[in-house]
Amino acid sequence: MAAFISPIVNRALCATILALLLCGVCYAQAELEMQVVAKEATLVAVVGEEDGEGLWVVTNDGTSYSVWTPEDVSLEAVSAFQQSYKNKEVSLIGDIYKDKFGNLNLFVKSLPK
Repeated sequence: MAAFISPIVNRALCATILALLLCGVCYAQAELEMQVVAKEATLVAVVGEEDGEGLWVVTNDGTSYSVWTPEDVSLEAVSAFQQSYKNKEVSLIGDIYKDKFGNLNLFVKSLPK
């Protein structure tokens, strides 16, 4: 009986260690998906043309940002904002993140009226 317990415990221990290592690797990869560049930043930029890729803006220095809104901001509201302000300068406040591809993303809480 003792001979069976030892291999079973050994396998369970190995499986537990492997699971913990895999969780750590997954967490590290998720953490690298987006890196915070700035919190509560004010961005003054020009709203881009509709291109099927969502809302985006470009600053005076030529830096492009994808703009992300909360779920409670409807697609109609985002589209209306884009149509009203395209090629116009706006001020947006939000958190800026850089994704794993180097793209900049601005997460706003709301859009200007």
